[in-house]
Amino acid sequence: MKPALVFVICGLLVGNRCNAQTVLTGHEHYVSTVVFSPDGGTLFSSSWDETVRAWDVTTGKNRTIGEHDGWVHALAMSRDGKMLASCSFDRTIKLWDPASGDELAKLTGIRLPEHAVAFSPDGKTLASAGLDKAVRLWNVSARKEAFTLTGHTDMVSSLAFSPDGKTLVSGSKDGTVLLWDVATKKARSTLPAQKLGANPVAISPDGRLVASTGIPASVSIWETATGRQANGIKAGPFPLFAVAFSPDGKAIAAAGHEGVVRLWNAQSGQPLQTFNGHTAIVSTLAFSPDGKTLASGCYDKTIRLWKVE
Repeated sequence: MKPALVFVICGLLVGNRCNAQTVLTGHEHYVSTVVFSPDGGTLFSSSWDETVRAWDVTTGKNRTIGEHDGWVHALAMSRDGKMLASCSFDRTIKLWDPASGDELAKLTGIRLPEHAVAFSPDGKTLASAGLDKAVRLWNVSARKEAFTLTGHTDMVSSLAFSPDGKTLVSGSKDGTVLLWDVATKKARSTLPAQKLGANPVAISPDGRLVASTGIPASVSIWETATGRQANGIKAGPFPLFAVAFSPDGKAIAAAGHEGVVRLWNAQSGQPLQTFNGHTAIVSTLAFSPDGKTLASGCYDKTIRLWKVE
């Protein structure tokens, strides 16, 4: 692999338009997912170049955690930071030790590639989903599939657990978001989030709200308990493929086909910041634990770290 190059750019702020603070390069294909370690010191990324990498946020240096035999579609980090999961076009899910880079397990028996993974808050369950429309729940310690949730009618592209672990949210290309009761293994709400699109989803830190995006370009915000729409943010004509709540739940970020990352007040919908610099589709977003940095991964093969004001 080529060594990573890091470009540090001054934090220029003009109105509410901000330039990138840091640009990380080194991936040789689309960046599919970025996720921070619990202490915020490391950023993990996956790519269609078949690698999973770890980046030192301070120095920008990276190391390869591991590889798949196909595009890596998604990553998930356990809440305690001791395990990283990746899913790939090679129809496997791999579990990694983020510190050592050791491969802890390979989960197989998947008929079609998975496109999303998410750990439950206690780290005992891993959810995965993808092209076969089903959501799988894996027993992490036993390394075995424990249950399959069915209800979507097209590819499932996004997953998120509520902070208390009682609700699992899945977003699908079928235009719906399902809220699953983890205890009963049944869908308790269906959100008609977007008529088209892959419906990326995120849950607020307090678990009260669910956000989804897609086509048309808007962010829909729903009450987790009732399924009632609480807010909607129009984001322009371009499809959105990534969404994330800030750690305090006060802001929400989204990005997609336009290559621009936008930040809004989650309650009022008022624009807060706009980040320009990517030259292709932005596929993933993640806030640092302290909320001061927003990371974005893009089809232009770069990762950008933006300063949140």
